[in-house]
Amino acid sequence: MSSARGLGALGAGTVAAAVLGLALQSMIGFFFGAGAETDAYFMSLYIVAFLAKAFMFGPLKSIALPEYAGLGVRSRDGTLLLARVRRQAGSAALLAATAALVFAPWLVDAFAPGYDGEQRALTVALLRIRSPALAFLALTTTSLVALEASNRFGRVALGNKVLPAAATVLLVVVLGDRFGVTGLGWAGMTGTAAGGLALLAWTRREAPRPSSPPAGTAVHRQAARRVWRRWAGLGWSNAATTGGEWVYRVAASTLGPGLFTAVVFGRMVHDLLHGALNDSSSTMALARFSRAPDRNPGTALASALESLSAAAVPVAVFVAVMSPWIAALLFGRGELARDGMLGPVSASMALFMAGVVVQGRNQLAFQAAFATGRSALVNRVQVVGHVFRALALVPATWLWSFAGLVAAQVAMNAVVAGAFWLSAPPELAPGRRVAAAFHGVGRIAAATTGPAILLLLVVAALPEPGQASELLRLGVVSAAGLSWCVLVLAAGRLCRVPLYDRLARLLQNRLAGRRS
Repeated sequence: MSSARGLGALGAGTVAAAVLGLALQSMIGFFFGAGAETDAYFMSLYIVAFLAKAFMFGPLKSIALPEYAGLGVRSRDGTLLLARVRRQAGSAALLAATAALVFAPWLVDAFAPGYDGEQRALTVALLRIRSPALAFLALTTTSLVALEASNRFGRVALGNKVLPAAATVLLVVVLGDRFGVTGLGWAGMTGTAAGGLALLAWTRREAPRPSSPPAGTAVHRQAARRVWRRWAGLGWSNAATTGGEWVYRVAASTLGPGLFTAVVFGRMVHDLLHGALNDSSSTMALARFSRAPDRNPGTALASALESLSAAAVPVAVFVAVMSPWIAALLFGRGELARDGMLGPVSASMALFMAGVVVQGRNQLAFQAAFATGRSALVNRVQVVGHVFRALALVPATWLWSFAGLVAAQVAMNAVVAGAFWLSAPPELAPGRRVAAAFHGVGRIAAATTGPAILLLLVVAALPEPGQASELLRLGVVSAAGLSWCVLVLAAGRLCRVPLYDRLARLLQNRLAGRRS
């Protein structure tokens, strides 16, 4: 029951943060549109994100959490381990933030060779504003270890997602476009700092460091060495990841003015779904997989994959079909509408939906590998995927512009999935590997095919969404969403999808209870 409440709190917080993120992007589109200035803004964010990925803050959390939980939540050795990891990670992140401040012009030249003149100068200024976020991200990572191990998922969602997004949106509402794109940079930096400091305060209450040194024990030091050894073992995949990320930013800088911003806006719904479905599922799954008997989480992984796909596939198909209307509803006003970028936004949104499904399944598989000490497996398959992306990005962008940039990203996730399941051990893929990789997906795809064809026919008969009124856009998206849920639920029952059967029975029981 507590796990269900934790998942609900985490999911609700993730959705709230994603909605706030959508609101922020909509305001950016309204105030600033899609052009060279917004391209500079998003490029500076992506360079900071690149540096965070270079330090592998995400894998560090997944590696440290099982060690912390194994030592005992709130135990002396556990809190000492947490303090040691925070001190070391924080020191490295502080050095990286200082280097980003000093070497910002050279970083911009390396990541965005297509920028020059005022656009380059603006990107440098924004990068310097955002670079201290690296230190706060290190605090956030280590704080999440303690909070997630203690099942404090409400605080995880609030501090890691909701509070930063809410603070940023509030500042943008207050500032508007009076300070230009530079004001956006300061608003985002303030939001990141607010979330990191809140998580640190909660962690100190949840896992206070002992006031006296441990009585002759070296358990936490041994655990810390295991954490850093496994973290360093991801070096090859991290090198491939950072190389691919660098090529991505170089390719993005060659796009025409505003197209990179259009890709970022198109990705916003992906980020909402990715956070609400994939991140929440993988966060809850790591602790569950770590407690699997005999370190054999294969059955739990198969069940988690089927449940996640039953939720993610229908949602992704709906967004892909309705992407022109959703893009018009979110961004079809202000400067962005006048820039004529709704087409690239909707096309990017539709392409990213394939990534939602595959990426979520990869995350669950990776968590099962981390929980059983198989970080080397994650290392190998990520090397394969990111090398593929690094080789494909520039040719794909040259051939298909922004669509090629997005397609190379999505294809990387598919390559990683294939590499994982071809090399997964029996503990993670019981029975046949292909059957484990696609368990339950066939029935889910069959349940969405008919409703998708029907929705496509209806959308083709509707007027151009860019010319429709706000009220009509809202009405079309709302009516299509409600109809889609009913049709997919009915088709899912016919195809015997377990999650849809449970939902249908729950609805029937609720309706029967109201009638009685």
